[in-house]
Parts: sequence; structure tokens; C-alpha cells
Amino acid sequence: MAISVLLLALMLRRGRDTMLTRRDILQQAGRTAAILATTAPWWLVRRAHAARQKKLVVWNTTALAPQVDKIMQEQCYAYAKQAGIKENEIDYSIVGSAQVLPKMVAALEAGNPPDIARQDAWLSTLYRSQGHLLEVTDIVEKMQRVPGGLFPIFAEVIHQGKSYAIPQSVSPSPLVTRMDLLAAAKVEPPKTWDEFIEVCKKLQQPPKLTGYGMCLGVTGDTNGNVMSIIWSFGGKLVEADNKTVALHSPGTIKAVQLIADMYLKHKIIPKGTIAWDNTGNNKAYQSRQVIFVQNATSIYAHLADSDREL
Repeated sequence: MAISVLLLALMLRRGRDTMLTRRDILQQAGRTAAILATTAPWWLVRRAHAARQKKLVVWNTTALAPQVDKIMQEQCYAYAKQAGIKENEIDYSIVGSAQVLPKMVAALEAGNPPDIARQDAWLSTLYRSQGHLLEVTDIVEKMQRVPGGLFPIFAEVIHQGKSYAIPQSVSPSPLVTRMDLLAAAKVEPPKTWDEFIEVCKKLQQPPKLTGYGMCLGVTGDTNGNVMSIIWSFGGKLVEADNKTVALHSPGTIKAVQLIADMYLKHKIIPKGTIAWDNTGNNKAYQSRQVIFVQNATSIYAHLADSDREL
């Protein structure tokens, strides 16, 4: 399950020592209301801390489905209008999933990051620890009071009871399956990993068609794909104290061994997957090169427009 967050107020250095609050940033961007004003302790922001004088810079990682990218851009400008920010006061960019991390690293090194960015939730922990984020607890608490509240899985944005990013979306990742191929072979959908491996071995026809388009590159999709197997075996990365590393827990070891076997022994994972970015599994499935992928709704959304048969 992938969780996206809005990293609010990634601040930039403008060659001065003045430190500004999120209230100052929004006002400089053209916001006159104080709805999102915060009591954030500004001294927590260190390396990239001074506000941009003109445009509010927003980076949105592509959703890999054009219609979704369009909706999110429309939502941004609709909010800006509501907040009193003019269109020409926003610099909105849709950034490719493969480019967003190196682009952010370079921007932070140069002291010139965006004011707002949408990225995977785990990055909020990294950027908060490096001092790049302002506290936005007030916004998160306000959202929780709205009927329905927020989906409860957003511990990664919270540190010592304070929020440093805002949960934006949760993307469940089902096993996207070529049901036509299973039906033609009169094979039932697998219920266990052992059954899954056997179905892949039976139906794949390498190199034209491989069983499982599992992401193994340095990507958010890899995180989700790997963790789903670790959890299947009762494994974990850290203990309940959220401090002690649990990489050597029996369940985690079994899960990693299974992944290695699927890749090296059973050969049901494409060799090139270790170099995939977040678009790799999308492209593999959409081009009918794999039988299974575990992915959020981006594949389905894309195919709903481009290839309804598939």
C-alpha cells in the first residue's frame, strides 16, 4: 500500500539568515487569509529556510495516469483561487517518478527546493530529520476533525506527536492479473505464494511473457512490492519500539529468500527489473509482457482510457 504525502513548506535559502514561518510564506505567495497559519517552531528549519519572494513552487510527482495528473493540477489551482493566490503566482510542475528524487536532492543541496511537494510518505521522515520541513500539525488536526477524518496509516509523517507532512492519498496495491491468460489455461487465481510461483512457471513464455513484473529497483513501488511479501511471512523492518532494527527476524529472512528464489531460481521475474523505476511495472503490464504485477490504481486508470480490452 503506497501512501503519498504533501511535504509542505520545503524552504529555500535566499542568501540571508532570516527565518520565516509558514504564515509568512503563504502571505508572500499572495495568501491573505490565515486559515493555514501555524505556530510551527521555525527554529526547526535549518538548511533551506528562507521563503521565495514571488511564486509558490509546487512539485507533483506524476500519477502515471494522465487524467489523474489533470485532476490534481485542477485541485491545486482551485485551492489557490480559494486562498487568494493568483494563477500567475504559482509555479506548478508535474515531475516524472524517476526524476523527482534526484531533482529534490539537487534542489535541497542548492538551497532551492519547492515550497510544496507530493512524494512517498517515507521521505517525510528523511526530510524532517534533515530540518527541511515545517510543522503542520494544525492542518492535520483540522483534517482529522472533518467527517471521515484521515486514513489512520500515516505514522511516517508524525514525530514526537507533531506532523511534518500531510497525508494526501492512499493507494492500495492489489495483484493486477491477466485473467484472460489464466482462464485460457483453466488455472485458478493463486491464493498462496507457492501457488503463485507455480502459476507463473506454467503460464510464462520467456522472454516474450514473464510471470511476475515485480519492482526491484530503487523505487517506491519496490518498497510496496517487497514489504507485501515481508508482511505475508510475519516479518518486519523495526520492532514495536520503532527503534530496534528487525531485518534479521525469521519472517523477513524467509520473505527475502522467496524474492531471491523467484528471481534467480524460478526465473519468474524479468532480469531488467532491478533497473526499473516506478514506471517499469506499469509499462511491462500495459505492453502485455508480464502476467502479474502488484500496483496501485494507476495501471487500471491508464488502461481504462487506452486499452479497455486489457
